[in-house]
This record gives sequence, C-alpha cells and structure tokens, in this order.
Amino acid sequence: PGSPPPFVHLNESPTNLCGDFDNAFPQLEDVALAELEIPCLDVNGDGLVDLPICLTWGTNPTSLPVCLTEDDLRPASPTQCRCASMNVLGLPSPSVIEVRKELDPPEDPRRVDLWLDDALSFAGAGHLDTSGSLPVLEGNHDVAESAGQGTDLADFEASISCLDYVGRCTGDTTQVCVADGICEASPWPGVCDLSPRQVASCTVCNELAVAVPSVASQIVCTITNVRLPATEILVRVETLPPGDPQAFSFAASYDGAGFDLTDGQLHDSGALAPGSYTVSETVPANWELFAASCDDGSDPAAIGLDFLEVVTCTFSNRKVGIFASGFEVNGLCEWSLVSPDPGC
Repeated sequence: PGSPPPFVHLNESPTNLCGDFDNAFPQLEDVALAELEIPCLDVNGDGLVDLPICLTWGTNPTSLPVCLTEDDLRPASPTQCRCASMNVLGLPSPSVIEVRKELDPPEDPRRVDLWLDDALSFAGAGHLDTSGSLPVLEGNHDVAESAGQGTDLADFEASISCLDYVGRCTGDTTQVCVADGICEASPWPGVCDLSPRQVASCTVCNELAVAVPSVASQIVCTITNVRLPATEILVRVETLPPGDPQAFSFAASYDGAGFDLTDGQLHDSGALAPGSYTVSETVPANWELFAASCDDGSDPAAIGLDFLEVVTCTFSNRKVGIFASGFEVNGLCEWSLVSPDPGC
C-alpha cells in the first residue's frame, strides 16, 4: 500500500517480477518474483477477501502500458489494463479452545481451577469466568476443572459441553466459512451454516477429551457446576487492604479443630444437621474486625441452619491505621491511610 506494484517489461529483463510471460518469451526457470503486501479487506461484505489487482495485457508488447491504477485504463479494444477486486476464500485462522465456567446458583462463593491439557488456564474461577481463547493444534485435548481452596467438588453435579462456533458449508462440512458467498463461489455447494455444533459433552464429570479437526475451529467448553442440595455453613474472610497475607483463626461449634483463612479464602463445613451453630474469629494484633454477618441475616454467633440451607458468613477485617474515608463502596467503607478515623 502507498507504492505501485513492481512492473518490468517482458523485453527489458530476464527476471520477470510480475510473473507473466507471453507466448514468444523463452521459458525461464527459478524466476524471482517480488514479494507484495496486499491489504486483506472484505469491501462488499460477502465473507470473501477482496484483493485489489490490476491486470495488463496486449497484442503489441513493445507498446505495453504500465497498468498501476484505474487512471491507466485505455479506451482501446481490447483494453490493455483492467483494475478490479478479486474474491478469494476466507483467510485461515488457528484453532482455539476456550474453557468457561458456570455456577448454579451464580452467587455461590466457591471457586474452581480451569485446565487445558494439564496447564492451568484460570485459577479461582467463579461464575462466567473464562480462560479466553487458547490456540491448539489438531488432535485430542483435555479440558478439566479442579477444586479451588475451600471447595469440595463433591458438593456439585458437574457437566461439560463443548461447542464449535466456526461456520461450515452445508455441502461439505470440512470447509470453513463466514458467509454464504464462500460456499457459493467454491466447489462446495450449499450455504454457510453458522449455528454452533456440539463436538463433545459429558455429564457427572470434571474432565473431557475434545477432538480438534484439521480445519479451523473455535471451540468453547463450558463447565457447569450445579450445587447439590446440602445443609452447610460457608465462612469467608475479607481484608482491608485487600490481598493482605495475614491469617485469621476461627472456632466453630461444628469443627473442634478450628481453621485458618486469609483474604478471599473460604471454609466449607461439609454436611451438617439442621440446628443452631456458632462461628467466631480470633482477631490478631494490629487488626480489627469491623463487620461480620451471614447472608441469611443470622449473627455468626447464632446461626440458625435449616434443612438443605447453605449459609455464607463473611468476616471483614481492617488493619489498624487504615480507616474509612467517609463513604461506602459496595456496602463497605472505602479505605485510605488517614487519621483519625472519620467514620463512614
């Protein structure tokens, strides 16, 4: 772009940069062709790449004009220059697999790790988290999940569904397309089917093998975890500032050994009988517990657990010297390094 294509008259050089020969020109071997940069555009929106080209020909090679643009067209019969767009097939693209997470219910705080071919693609995935598109080669690939911290996969019923979103010509499903024009202008009759196709699936599973064909594929594998009916208590910790490595110790009436949590971590009680339970935190030095509540409205010191109820209790801790700046964000005081504490 920005400069004319190379042109050398057939009679001026033994090296033909255009690669065109007339009948009278002697046969050449090992012809050196110039490398061209051509913009790949789909101007008419038919799903094919339009290559802007100019063709030159004539019956009198000695007077052959240089054909670079439409301005070089001659009102001759036949003309010796023609500029147009040539449709070619869609450009090939690499195959990819995306691993996606869905939770039911979406607000479940437990997290899982997503894997592709024994490589961690997303750590601590929640509802609708995704690995993004990961390039893969033809052949079999494994998608899987593993339990994140504080998560027991036995609490869920898992299933995996993999869909390929690349279009295929109905006349030959091995041919990739993005619009009907590709199929109509090729040896593969039919139209372009853009509906997703299931390439692999399983139920009651945490791992699935996916076969990637030789043609380009855009496969999205969704791992869905449906929480099984349970009666349990989940305890989680939040800190201000976020991400602080301080560990907080907890005592629970249902767990004689107690447990420790850091920011963002979760503890699952496991199956419990309906009844009343207590959870308490030992606040370490230089920290203060400024909020503790359960999502069913219970006080952590008196949790009323019903049959098949899952209660999540959150303990929010703030490092001493880090105070609220005076307004709330997402129900919590926005913090900053100010003194004295202005309140919220």
